[in-house]
Formats: sequence, structure tokens, C-alpha cells
Amino acid sequence: MATTTKTKILCSTCQKAAGVLTCPGCNNAFCSRHVSEHRQQLNRQMDEIGANHDQLKQLIVEQEAQPRCHPLMEQIDKWEQESITKIHQAADDTRKQILTIICTHRAQVTHNLAVLTQELSRARDEDDYVETELNEWIEKLDQLKIDLNAAQAMHFDQDDSKTSLISKIYIDNSSMSTFYQTVGNVQITDDGKIVTHGTVNAYAAARCTRGYSVGQHRVRFKIDYLTPANSFSCGIVSKNTPIESIFNNTINCNAVLAYQQATAAISMYNTGYAPHLQGFPQPMHQIQPSLPGISSVLNHNQVFSFHTQNYNFQPNAIYELLIDCNQKRIHLTNEQTRQTEVVNVNVAQCAFPWQFFITLLFANDRVSLC
Repeated sequence: MATTTKTKILCSTCQKAAGVLTCPGCNNAFCSRHVSEHRQQLNRQMDEIGANHDQLKQLIVEQEAQPRCHPLMEQIDKWEQESITKIHQAADDTRKQILTIICTHRAQVTHNLAVLTQELSRARDEDDYVETELNEWIEKLDQLKIDLNAAQAMHFDQDDSKTSLISKIYIDNSSMSTFYQTVGNVQITDDGKIVTHGTVNAYAAARCTRGYSVGQHRVRFKIDYLTPANSFSCGIVSKNTPIESIFNNTINCNAVLAYQQATAAISMYNTGYAPHLQGFPQPMHQIQPSLPGISSVLNHNQVFSFHTQNYNFQPNAIYELLIDCNQKRIHLTNEQTRQTEVVNVNVAQCAFPWQFFITLLFANDRVSLC
């Protein structure tokens, strides 16, 4: 008869005595001596877990009592103070900018008034004046009042960039600008805000009163009516440069003469064919004489501008000219299409202070300051 041998499971602790109990948690067998020892070990682990639990609970209570005790809080506080300092500095700089603009503007008006005062005193002392001079002085006084009150038209604006947490502020003094001086067939109306070309096609220009020497300045304008795109330009010219020098006088005179001759030829042969032009294929009344574009007659040695060669002008569009005296350049932006171009200015050719100017060519073209 065969005998069956049963394998004895040893205690996992001593590996000598037979295991009398198997732990369901670790699946190890223990002898009678080490069963209680294993249980005590489990009890100690349980006590450690309880202690860690109580410690974590206490830590939560402490953090709830002091919610700002976080390492990032100190960094945020530092960032906040630095940002506040930058805001204060930006506000102070803007206030100084306003005061500089107002003082410079008032000084210019005061100077112009002093010149007028001398004229009035001289005329009164010599008893030498007539109606035309009286009307001229009245117009000058009215213009000085407009110029003085123009400083009140400045307004506060912000650069609401989506990439910037805090918008940058600046003073928009573009509304202080007014046209005051012209050359050619244009008229200034609406207290210096509108320039309109006359009824005869010819080169003409107008420039604004304000002069710019330091900082950044914005001039906003709208092209209300424009015949072809090559009939307009805008930019800056030195205040010391006569307005007549905006154009190249030689080219200008030749072009106007050619235009006048062509116009006279059309009025003479407004129907039929030109008898002196053999083989001319079409009736003369269909011929429209044209002047060269504005860009070809500008005096580029003294003006820095945007014209048909470097910008695409559109009627009924609003533009902003940024005059950056510090960087010695000008930026022109179409506010609708956002087309922006930059022209660097050579101060050796165009000395400070700079003045904004526009040129027009065709009848009824009109530009207004915004």
C-alpha cells in the first residue's frame, strides 16, 4: 500500500516551524510564535497611517487659516508692485507730455500775438491803416483764438492691445492741428480743418500750424474726395522751409505750362480732327490732357512724404500719420486696411521742427483733419 507525503508550509518569518495561519493580506504563513508579531507589525503601520492622516489634516487647517502663505504669493506681490510703479511712471510721463504740448502751443500763440501786437501798435502810431488791413487783423485774431483753444481738443487714448495685460496710454493731440498756410489753388475752411482744391487742376499744397521736435505725435485725416490716387501726397516738411519749396519749381512750372497748352489746344479743336497732327486717329474732344503725378513734382530734397510711389491712397479712407521725432521717421496707416508704411527722415535735409503737409492736384479734391 502506497504512502502519501504532505509538504509542510514553513513560517515565512523563521523558516523553521510549520505555519499555522496564513495572512490573507500578504498570503504569507506564520507559526504560532510569529502570528502575534506579524499582527503587532500591522498595528504599528496602522498607527503610522493614523499619525500621517492627522498631520495632513492639521496642515490643511493651517493653510486654510493662512491662505496667502504660498511661495507664488511673494512673486505675485513683487510683480504687482513693479507694475504699479510702471503705471505711475507712465502716468507721470503722460502728464509731462501734456504740459510740454500745452506750453509749447501757448508759447507759439503768444509769439504770434506779439507779432500782431507790433503790427497794430505801428499802424496806430502812424495812423496808417485801411479796411483791408483791419479785416486782415480781425482774421488773424480769430485764428489766434482758434489756435489757443485747440489745446482743449486733446483727448486721452489707450492702446488696447490684446497681447498686453495693461493697455498703454497716450495723449492724442492730433485734433490740435489746423491748416493755416497754402500755396496754389486750395481753400481752407471749417476753422482750419478742411482743405479743398479749387475748380482748376493745378499743383497745390497746405500745411498745419503745429511744429514737432521731440516725442511722438499723431495726425489723423480723411481723404473726402480724390480723383486719381496719384494726385495726393502727405508728409512732413521743416517749419523753416517756405511752403513753395514743397514742389520742385522747375518741374512744376514746365508741367503746368504743358497742361495749359494742351487745354488751349482742346478748346480750339473741341470737335473734329487736329489739322496740324497728321494721322491723328481720334477726335480732339476725346483727348484729356494730364499733369504728371504728384510724386514727380515733389521736392524730395526737402520733404519726406508718402505718395503714389510708396503708398496706395483710397478716397473715403481715414489715415493716421505717426510723427516719431525721437526715431526720426514717419509712419502712415490706413485705419481700415491697416496698411502701414515707414519713411526715415534725414534731419540734415529736413530740420526740426517738422510740420504736416498735404498736396492736391485735381479740382474739388478734399481732405479733412479728424
